Amino acid sequence: MKCIFLSSLARKEYSGGKSTSVLKMRDLLRDPITGRWRWPVNGADQVYPGICLGDAYTAMYIKVLKELNITAVLNASQGTMSDWNYVNTKASYYVNSNIAFFGIPAVDLKHYPINQHFQEGADFIHKVIQNRGVILVHCVAGISRSASMVLAYLIIKKKNDTRRSHQYCQEKNGQLLRMKDF
Repeated sequence: MKCIFLSSLARKEYSGGKSTSVLKMRDLLRDPITGRWRWPVNGADQVYPGICLGDAYTAMYIKVLKELNITAVLNASQGTMSDWNYVNTKASYYVNSNIAFFGIPAVDLKHYPINQHFQEGADFIHKVIQNRGVILVHCVAGISRSASMVLAYLIIKKKNDTRRSHQYCQEKNGQLLRMKDF
């Protein structure tokens, strides 16, 4: 499965594939919610067969989800307070696209007990994989909360050890789990 470099897709979408203005490029590199600068990263990486790890921008771009054949989305940052790094999507956002949805309201804090969501996240991912679907697991950046859910699936359902699971996903997505305590 190909990786999606979302800023390249967005640039093509908005400029017809031609060069773009400084203002448009600035908009592509600035987070529309927080106004902070963000680095262009892969919008989605396949980290395990049938599992893509991605960010909020990819999750909200239905056209890209369809190109990746995504059949389900697990939002590991579901909520309405953008200042707390939540992504405000729910099942109704995807209903017209025939994409299943599951949301986990995990907070992006160093000592948040994300393990309380591991079983439900692993169960949803497992259900999608069993039905031969492709799932996008995301949070805001696709680094900590979503990666934790993918690792939980690999450990709980696939019986992989923690170190092996982390190493496997790290090879596929170099930004995985930056927070040590997550």
